[in-house]
Amino acid sequence: FMHVAIRHGHTKFMIRIIELFDKNPIYMNGKGQGAFDIFNGQEKCTPFTLAVLRENFELSEILHQKARSDRFIKNADNENVFDIAKRLNIKPVQKFLVKF
Repeated sequence: FMHVAIRHGHTKFMIRIIELFDKNPIYMNGKGQGAFDIFNGQEKCTPFTLAVLRENFELSEILHQKARSDRFIKNADNENVFDIAKRLNIKPVQKFLVKF
C-alpha cells in the first residue's frame, strides 16, 4: 500500500503512516529501525527509492529520517536509487542525492 500511495502522490497519508510506525515498536525491525525497506515486485523499489525517483523530496527526507530507510539499499538488479537515477538520467534526483 505504501508504494501505491507514493506513486499517486499521497504525501500526507504517507507521513501519517510513518508517524504511526515510528511510535509503535511492533513495526520495528530487529535493529530498532522502522521496517520500511520493503521492495515491491513490479518496480524493484523501496518506498524511499520510489519517492526519490518520483522527485517527492519532502517525503524522501521524512522516510530517511523518521522511518530510517536505507538510501544505499540495492534492489534485485544490484542498483541503489542513485544508480537508477544515473541510468535514467534524472538530473534533479541526482542533484538531490548528492546534497542529501
